[in-house]
Amino acid sequence: MLIASLNMMVRLIWMLTPFFVLAMFLNMTEGLPAAAKQRVAVKCTVAVFAFSLIFYFLGRPLFDLLGITLDGFRIGAGVTLFITALGCISGSPFTKRVKKRGADEGDFSIVPLAIPFAVGPGMIGMIMISAIEDPSLRGSLIFVAAATMLTMIFGAMLIFASVLRRALGDNTIHILSRITGLFLAALAGQMVVEGVRNIWIAG
Repeated sequence: MLIASLNMMVRLIWMLTPFFVLAMFLNMTEGLPAAAKQRVAVKCTVAVFAFSLIFYFLGRPLFDLLGITLDGFRIGAGVTLFITALGCISGSPFTKRVKKRGADEGDFSIVPLAIPFAVGPGMIGMIMISAIEDPSLRGSLIFVAAATMLTMIFGAMLIFASVLRRALGDNTIHILSRITGLFLAALAGQMVVEGVRNIWIAG
């Protein structure tokens, strides 16, 4: 089960776009006292973990209620994930606006930092697909373990963001964010191809 949890964590960490969120965190907390930065980091981490569990355990009921097929959702999630990937690679206008004004608009640790920057459409899609693919108790335990490890790594990145900034530099962080976007684009394409292929075979 540990290996399965690690495999899922690796898949999810790309969806979380940690270097993109790290860049946003550094920009939005610019000028804040160290204690305030730590509070934002902790609140954002807790929110990411909570949202991950909520979307996981609401996945199957929502699919059943709305009559959505797994492969149809794969295609939709793949498309939205590709849009997220483009945002990581090039930066969206919305992201740029938030970077300029975020620190002046109160508590941004949950919205927009935790959701939709960290837990975005692609992340939500992957979580809900995982819930449908393996609804067993073992599958749930694997996901909870993966989400726990994931958020611990993510939280450490935010808590030690200033250390990472000094060690890597802003340019390296932005480059890593764009590399993450490239991998996300590849994952998005795979999701769409798999969904279309399964529907084609079933039809």
